[in-house]
Amino acid sequence: MSLHIAVRDAAGARDFTPEQLPVAIGVGGDSPIRLPGTGNPAPVAFLGFSGGKFFLQPGATPQGATVGGAPLTESRWLEGGEVLRVPGCIVTFAVGADGLQVSVEPDDADNVTVPPVVTMTEPGAPEAEPDPDDVIKPVEFQRVGMQTDGTRRRPFPVRGAVLAGAVAILAVSAWFMFSARSVAILVSPAPEALSVEGGLAIRFGPRYLLLPGQYRVRASLPEYDLLEETVEVDDSRSQTIQLFMVRLPDRLFISSGDVTGARVSLDGEEIGETPLEDYPVKPGSYRLEVDADRYVGYAEDLDVNGGGSILERELSLVPDWAPVTVTSAPPGALVLADGEEQGTTPAEFELDSGRHELEIRKAGFKTWRQNVEVEPATPLVLPEVSMRPSDGTLVVKSQPSGATVLVDGEYRGRSPLRLELDPGRSYRVEVSQAGYKPATGSIRLRSGQTRTESFRLEAVTGEVNLQVAPDGVELVLDGESRGAAPAQLELVAIPHRLEFRKAGYVTQTVTVKPTPGIPQRLEIRLLTQEEAALAAIPKSVTTALGSTLVLVPGGQFTLGSPRGEPGRRANEGLREVKISNPFYIGVREITNREFREFRGGHTSGTAIGYGLDGDDYPAVRVNWQDAAAFCNWLSNQDSLKAAYKTDSGRLVPIWPPTNGYRLPTEAEWAWAARYAGRDRPPQRYPWGDAMPPTPGSGNFADMSARAGLQQVLMSYNDDYPVTAPVGRFRPSPLGLLDAAGNVSEWTNDLYRTYTGVNEPVAMDPIGAEEGRYYVIRGSSWRQGSISELRWTWRDSADEARPDLGFRIARSIN
Repeated sequence: MSLHIAVRDAAGARDFTPEQLPVAIGVGGDSPIRLPGTGNPAPVAFLGFSGGKFFLQPGATPQGATVGGAPLTESRWLEGGEVLRVPGCIVTFAVGADGLQVSVEPDDADNVTVPPVVTMTEPGAPEAEPDPDDVIKPVEFQRVGMQTDGTRRRPFPVRGAVLAGAVAILAVSAWFMFSARSVAILVSPAPEALSVEGGLAIRFGPRYLLLPGQYRVRASLPEYDLLEETVEVDDSRSQTIQLFMVRLPDRLFISSGDVTGARVSLDGEEIGETPLEDYPVKPGSYRLEVDADRYVGYAEDLDVNGGGSILERELSLVPDWAPVTVTSAPPGALVLADGEEQGTTPAEFELDSGRHELEIRKAGFKTWRQNVEVEPATPLVLPEVSMRPSDGTLVVKSQPSGATVLVDGEYRGRSPLRLELDPGRSYRVEVSQAGYKPATGSIRLRSGQTRTESFRLEAVTGEVNLQVAPDGVELVLDGESRGAAPAQLELVAIPHRLEFRKAGYVTQTVTVKPTPGIPQRLEIRLLTQEEAALAAIPKSVTTALGSTLVLVPGGQFTLGSPRGEPGRRANEGLREVKISNPFYIGVREITNREFREFRGGHTSGTAIGYGLDGDDYPAVRVNWQDAAAFCNWLSNQDSLKAAYKTDSGRLVPIWPPTNGYRLPTEAEWAWAARYAGRDRPPQRYPWGDAMPPTPGSGNFADMSARAGLQQVLMSYNDDYPVTAPVGRFRPSPLGLLDAAGNVSEWTNDLYRTYTGVNEPVAMDPIGAEEGRYYVIRGSSWRQGSISELRWTWRDSADEARPDLGFRIARSIN
């Protein structure tokens, strides 16, 4: 759809096209849009079209014209509904889909009589006297072509040349008028001076007649940059060129007094340093920031209007530090702030504002420490520090770090460790770590002496022999691939995680703790995906607390010990037992953390001066009823059936068992701990058939507990005087942790004795039908005798003990 401009004014109604714009608006006859009246004939404004939109531009003499009550001083786009008000009339503009409607009407509210036009006389000037030479006088008639003397005049010889030149000028003018293009050059805001250079330019109001080509437009206006723009006039008959002038930038001056070199930034971009002089800033809003090292920063929101104004800031930056004075008795002590030396007392130094840690050190005296708060430009004077004579300081380091440090047999922490010790006496320092030989030394300190002792621990390794099937199985040791599984490994005697994997087979993972001097053998057979799919029963399950239970296959074995076995007790009668169904048993004992999920106030207390309450330590001081109640609670967490019911106010086992968690029967415990997973006859002890225990066998009554126990294994040290975190020692062939040592364990059975004479094979035995005492199996941290360390040792109790805990089991239903 083509646009058109419909105009209704004092000259009537008519239409224009956008190509005819811009057109003048005024009272003169040369203005296409006529205003009523007989005032100044110069255009009030111009109506233009550019970029698909109409706009108004003020004329050279706006004559008080306003739009929306604001003076018309610069170009503005027409959105529709604008009213141009000129003394004596109003002009309304309506923008529609088909173009623009312009209506000119008298303004009755401003009906002022316009004085008549006085030709050739400025308004207010007095009338001129008649010039005598202007009087019309008669002249004597004379015949054309005759001289005054009556003779005929000859033709003027130049007249033909003049006539020819005039014809040539008319021809050139006609060519120019035909070839030139009508170009409207609109500059906003309206400049004081405007020129077009580069060729002949004939101006008609805002329009110029220009031949096609390039021209240089120059415009000037106070408080604005000089506009110099090259424009291109093409072959279009009517063209509009819109140009805009830019306000001059303001000039920024910033000084910061005695602080020079402060960084000045606008909107986060650094623009220089103080003193900053005559920096141009374009109009707009900015965030002004001035920063100097060790001074409080200055910031303000800066509004720049432009026009070449001077913006000046004289700043006094506040120091972001303060002097600090420290004195001590006696003087001459070294002062440190945040670990950096500041001099000796009496000392005065500067600190940045904020929180700092001060230290005062002097040989023979204890180090004084205190946190201080420094305020900007606020001196801080500390009270005199009275220093106290110091102990000796021992710094214990080890390679590797994290080793246990004992001083005169007392546990003091893990390396690296800083200890304050009384001077003038000798100390025995022992450093040990699982998998390494212990190291010892004798230390004697003077008052105020600081001494560093470094211990390099020698690794203790063990041999692990592997028999892996099928061929080509990859071994991942402690998270690092070792390629094809070798036949033998030499490993530090600490627990290691061995992962065996091969494409198309189910990955198998085991944890092994090598024993120095005792080669271990691992037989690994990976199952194919098809073989694994046939195993309907999961090999392990995990509780809601994250505990793992492993599957124990059924089997038949001999429970008890033969007569004549060293350490045998009378309650260990032999009998044949058969476990008819597989079952699950916990890999480790229930910890304090897990038990406190059930009973938040539980504490395992202390024993022989050591705490038993660590989160990963086994829960002790738990009686049989507490253990059964925990099992029922955990069953509920995993949506399983309770394994115990209440009878006469006490929990008793439900038999046949449900699928809920419970304590293992004595037979299940013995089968899982001693027999299951082995390919050879069961051993007498967890580590073999002879005393003493091999390193890493378990947490027994050892050298580390000799200060609190009467009977200990003097040739064995497991580094734990009381309970140890669960899982720190070598697992059983089935993968059970701490089945021997650490804590003894409740079983599900009421205690009874067996004669071992002519007793038939017991199918899934469950203990006595009634009684007070429950069977306890497995040795603990406070047991170190031949009798107690055997797998067949059994005990009974009805009360909680500091070395008695439990692990859970679960039937498969």
